[in-house]
Amino acid sequence: MTNNKSKITKKILVTGGGGFLGGAIVRRLLKRGDMVHSFSRGFYPDLADLGVEQFQGDISDKNAVEAVCKDVDLVFHVAAKPGVWGEYSEYFRINVTGTRNVVAACRK
Repeated sequence: MTNNKSKITKKILVTGGGGFLGGAIVRRLLKRGDMVHSFSRGFYPDLADLGVEQFQGDISDKNAVEAVCKDVDLVFHVAAKPGVWGEYSEYFRINVTGTRNVVAACRK
C-alpha cells in the first residue's frame, strides 16, 4: 500500500486579498504552492512582490466579479467594509450586494 501525497496546484481567488485577513490567506496559500489571484479595490505592491496576480475592481460590480471568478478552482471571499462608521447604504452595497455577486459568480 502506498501513500501518494501528490500536490495538485489550485488556482485560487482571494477577494480582499490586500486587506489584513486576505493578505494572511494569500501568504498561506502561496506557501502551500497554490496559484493565487487577488481582487481588491487597489493595487498592493507587497502582493505583486509575492507574485500574486491582482485584479482591481468593485465587489458590487456584478460583471467585474463574474469576470474575475471565471476559471478559478476556489474563492476565499473576505472583501468587506469593516467598522461601524459610514452610511448604511455603503455597507449594504459592499457587504451584502458584493457577497451576493461572489456567490452568484461561483455558481456559474
